[in-house]
Amino acid sequence: LSFDYLLSDYSYLATKLVFQDVSFDLNPIQDKTRLIGLVGFKWQTTAATRLSALIGYQRVDFEQNQFNDDSAFKWQLDWQWHPVESTRLMLSSTRDFQEANRLNNSYRLVDTHQLEISHSFSPFISARANLGLSQEQVIFSTQSLDEDYFFSEVELNYQRNDWLSLFIRYSYDDLRAHQAILDYQRTGITFGFNV
Repeated sequence: LSFDYLLSDYSYLATKLVFQDVSFDLNPIQDKTRLIGLVGFKWQTTAATRLSALIGYQRVDFEQNQFNDDSAFKWQLDWQWHPVESTRLMLSSTRDFQEANRLNNSYRLVDTHQLEISHSFSPFISARANLGLSQEQVIFSTQSLDEDYFFSEVELNYQRNDWLSLFIRYSYDDLRAHQAILDYQRTGITFGFNV
């Protein structure tokens, strides 16, 4: 449930309330209820600039006592700016409880920060760059572990015609885990097409 109240021509007082009752047929240890309450502002002066900033509280209550109930500060920040038709900049940041590995009976508190820039050089050629950081606290029934995950992508697209586009993408991922043996760095290059 969300509600936006118009404060002025360009700004809104925004509220958001979420209630979820989550149950798993094969893993009842993960059954829980989630409550999220956020309040903040949304601002859009022109079609080129948009900002949404919400802060609040989130709580997770587990039905079985293998996990302790948990609560945390929550935020959602989204900013979009495209000063010209061909260029777009997006920044987002959020904190959320998420599902983790169900085989290990855990859940995660995740802070995600992401920046994406896209630009069209012509009607046929465009580029996009995406950078992000995910800071995760993995919570087990007896302990919690911290992991930091950095990800990035750079992509170049060529729109051949209405039905065919070609692309090349470079990606880099980096994980800093609680145990150094689990750390990794991965790079990749992808060539592809979309029909």
